[in-house]
Amino acid sequence: PFNKIRPDFLKYKINNLAIFDDCFSSKKERLYEFCKKISDLRKQPPWNLTWHCQILVTVVDDDMLKTMREAGCETISYGFESFSPIVLKSMKKPITPELIDKAIKLTLKHNMSPRGHFIFGDIAETKETAKTTLDYWKKETKGQIGLSMVQPYPGSNIYAYCIEKGLIKDKLNYIKYKMDPNNNINMTSMEEKDFNKLRMEILDTYGKNIPFVSPLFIKQEDNKDVYSIEAKCPFCSHLTTYKNCSIPNKSNYDFYLICRNCHYRFFIASPLKKFVYKHYSSLESLKNIYKKFNKSIKKSKL
Repeated sequence: PFNKIRPDFLKYKINNLAIFDDCFSSKKERLYEFCKKISDLRKQPPWNLTWHCQILVTVVDDDMLKTMREAGCETISYGFESFSPIVLKSMKKPITPELIDKAIKLTLKHNMSPRGHFIFGDIAETKETAKTTLDYWKKETKGQIGLSMVQPYPGSNIYAYCIEKGLIKDKLNYIKYKMDPNNNINMTSMEEKDFNKLRMEILDTYGKNIPFVSPLFIKQEDNKDVYSIEAKCPFCSHLTTYKNCSIPNKSNYDFYLICRNCHYRFFIASPLKKFVYKHYSSLESLKNIYKKFNKSIKKSKL
């Protein structure tokens, strides 16, 4: 296969390869063979071909990540979900906090960015389990791991649970209008006020601790929505110019970049977007107050 794809790599000057395969690391010998082949490909002719993949938390070891980094791997996606053993068991994840910690620290050690999410709001989630995950995220992940709320998708166990408990009353209405990251269903034993407080704390923690950077300069290219930008890495202070950045709205944008020196991920964002993230909880509270006020005005007119 590698001999066949080489002409396409040369023809289109491909410099980044993303592998979406949950079983990519299920056989270590296959992974090592890939690293050997991709290393040979990077030498003929020599160019900076980098790649990303998904591997299992349970198979991570020092030699594997060293080999992957030497072969040009920049980021690795993992399925973490939670740092609480109680929630991991509820989610039927056959991993432990110790394995998660090992995967993150070894990936960072070899100058690669660990990707993944800690997902809150599982049936077994409590204020204590959420605190365990958030505390670990702030201390150890360097903002490389995302934070989000669990979403009940049709066909999943938690979706069936929501139907059984009456948390989703109208299936069609939920799928059409409410199956959205901003619409979170409280499946936990927490009171609604505590659940909403947790949601806001997660948003607030993410906005205040994630590495957001504004570009040092931004220059429009031939295409009106494509720009070249220069950014300073918040981790190693390396200056890099990134070309072909799609920015449809120059005043309101954010997307992640990878430092070409330390290979950690960070977000580039417009001043407006940075302000929104840093003050998300306050802005959300104001939005809710406005909604209630607007609703009361409409009722009074009836």
